[in-house]
Amino acid sequence: MRYLLDSNIIIYHLNGNKTATEFIRENINSCAISQITYVEVLSFDFENEDERAEVKAFLECLDIFENCESR
Repeated sequence: MRYLLDSNIIIYHLNGNKTATEFIRENINSCAISQITYVEVLSFDFENEDERAEVKAFLECLDIFENCESR
């Protein structure tokens, strides 16, 4: 089974929410995010560039799905 994570679960994880972190750790190989989630999370006001770089590296270890139009 694959999981498409939204920005909320990523933010909960980054803020130390145990449930979100455990879910991601247990399912990391089955998790993906959308481009929208990628942009939303990186638009957060980070304390410094090192923190932003760490979050970006984490996001980029996930599969990132491109947005597509339905026809």
